[in-house]
Amino acid sequence: MRFSLIAGAPYYVWNILSCEATERLCYYGVRAILVLYLEDGLQFSSSDAVAINSYWISICYFMPVIGAILSDTVWGRYKTIFRFSVLYVLGVALLALAAFTSNRPWSLISLFLVAIGAGLKPAVGPFGADQCSFETEKQATSYWFAFYTAINVGSLIAYLVVPIIRFKFGFTGSLLLPAGSMAVSILALVLASRAYTYVPPSGSALLGACRVYWSLCTPCPPAKPQANHEGQRLLTSQPPSSSPTLSFTGLEDVTDQAGEEKLDGPPTTSRNGISGWEKRLEGIPGIAKEDIKIAESIYRLFPFFACLPFFWAVFDSHSSVWILQAKAMDRSFGTLGTIQPDQMPVLDPFLVVTLVPVVDSYLLPAMYKYFPPSLHPTPLRRMQLGMYLSTFAFLLSGMVQSALDAGLRLHVSMQVPQYVLLVLAEVGVSATGLEFFFSQAPPAAKSVVLSLFFCTTALGDLLNGILYSSLGKSLSTSSLIWLVSGCCGFASLAFMVIAWRYTTG
Repeated sequence: MRFSLIAGAPYYVWNILSCEATERLCYYGVRAILVLYLEDGLQFSSSDAVAINSYWISICYFMPVIGAILSDTVWGRYKTIFRFSVLYVLGVALLALAAFTSNRPWSLISLFLVAIGAGLKPAVGPFGADQCSFETEKQATSYWFAFYTAINVGSLIAYLVVPIIRFKFGFTGSLLLPAGSMAVSILALVLASRAYTYVPPSGSALLGACRVYWSLCTPCPPAKPQANHEGQRLLTSQPPSSSPTLSFTGLEDVTDQAGEEKLDGPPTTSRNGISGWEKRLEGIPGIAKEDIKIAESIYRLFPFFACLPFFWAVFDSHSSVWILQAKAMDRSFGTLGTIQPDQMPVLDPFLVVTLVPVVDSYLLPAMYKYFPPSLHPTPLRRMQLGMYLSTFAFLLSGMVQSALDAGLRLHVSMQVPQYVLLVLAEVGVSATGLEFFFSQAPPAAKSVVLSLFFCTTALGDLLNGILYSSLGKSLSTSSLIWLVSGCCGFASLAFMVIAWRYTTG
């Protein structure tokens, strides 16, 4: 084995990490200039530009679910990465050509291809981990830290360099860097293809959970005992002679007068260790106990998933609404020159890299040490705080937008406080959310739960797209900002109530 900077990882894991860095450079390179390209290059209105940008991000974050299913059931991780990467680079190359003539139809088709290519996202990190033989948790942490660093390196380069190229050479020139970086990503992946360890697909836990939900809503007649493809024994006990209607309603455990658990409501566990859902699904073919555990874990976390899209509706506005806001502001810094509006989002990865070590190494340990247990920064409390901070960040941007709408000339540095609050919110919700949902899912459900966590981003951007496409003509930008801020504020309160009632697993 050649030299590697990550203990327990072979040298060629860096091919996969460089693949991630260049893919993120491509994604954020397109994202950095997209709203300006839609408005200035394709002559869409500001509201339509924000809506299309939001729809595109939504598809980009929904496709990883499709990619995860294909990876787990059909292709395996390497083929998933390679095939989606080809679509990715074709989409960006076509977008660069379409930008040369400002062709609307081809631009939108190209953006759709790029969004489909984002389906590789859930396979890259695990594929790199497949190559490693970690002996300690610290070694695994080092790998994932390197993976996270690769993401931020790509993002930083994209937001720093692509806007400068756009200013000097136009949209077509600026899109050549993302297209080239994606080609490098494919090359880095293929060069070490003979050395990789390939883990064959073993089935999608998400599809198993969907079968459970479908069976709960559509009772099936009992069947004879069966075994799944892995030889795991399926539920075989015979159901009661008459099955009541199955339902997901109810938030409390319910028992009848005889002390028997009713079949409505959330999963509960009886004295013999069998959950309420296992009782409901006795005798139904194709349902494994592991599928039920995964479905139960998702059900318990669903209220949190329902709140998070409102956070992402606010957070992802920094790559559209805030860029257009910066465009209308004074961006001159004297002898230092003038920055481009699409360079302002570089504050996000820069502040993440700067603030995360401070929060992790100093702030959180101090709070655990000096605060009473009732105020300890548990994951749920950090996520609550992040939800509130995101609301405050968007309220600040609403104040700035209202001043701009009133004709005031403001300097772009006025955006810095809202970026600082938003990054702190990101640390509280995004980074902590990964920690929380990972800890609350059983081993077989971790990838499913995390993919659903990412899906909340897709729903948040879908919400943004609907709001700006339907109300953008009748409401001002500042009014839309107030509306989204209000939605996020109510979601923050709901999250607080849900967190207060939740019992960690």
